[in-house]
Amino acid sequence: MGRDTSPAAEVVFPPYPEYSAARIAPGGCAVVVNGVGGYGFLASVSVPSSPVSLVLIAFTALAACVSLGGGLYEFLVVDPAWPKRPGIIQPRNGGVSRARFWVPAHTIFEVLLIATLVTAWGEADVRIALLVALGSHAVMRVWTLVDFVPKAVAFEKADPATVVEASAVRWTRRSLLRLPLDLITCTAMLAALAGYS
Repeated sequence: MGRDTSPAAEVVFPPYPEYSAARIAPGGCAVVVNGVGGYGFLASVSVPSSPVSLVLIAFTALAACVSLGGGLYEFLVVDPAWPKRPGIIQPRNGGVSRARFWVPAHTIFEVLLIATLVTAWGEADVRIALLVALGSHAVMRVWTLVDFVPKAVAFEKADPATVVEASAVRWTRRSLLRLPLDLITCTAMLAALAGYS
């Protein structure tokens, strides 16, 4: 049996042809072209508007999950230890460079999120999830840049002997409050991925 290479037939369902045009693809499969429309089984058949949007949503969701994972790693591994040993977060003393992770992680996520918003704007359900992700990430980033980064840089540059442990512990506890915003961002991105159809 040979493969059917005939062109798709255009089928219009009254009374609103501009909203219910569909193509009957070779093999008898219906594909809705002009958004939702049609009757019966055609009402639920649609094609994503762009595979590029799907790929961008997937990579943006991955980047959001990476950021959430980085926040969990800091909370579970780095933050419990460094207030007693500030050298752990001081690259000049052989400690970790948090900026080496966070600057690229946030930059990649933000560029992908903007590109995803542009390409998937026409998908209403996805747009809402993307805007939730944008809002929660923006709140977290502004709060981080205004409050946390200056203090983190001060801790990183200070002589380890002069860092007051109680101040460092307070900083780590307050830093934990940003994690729910990362969780909202990540959840919204996964919802956008799940809602894209």
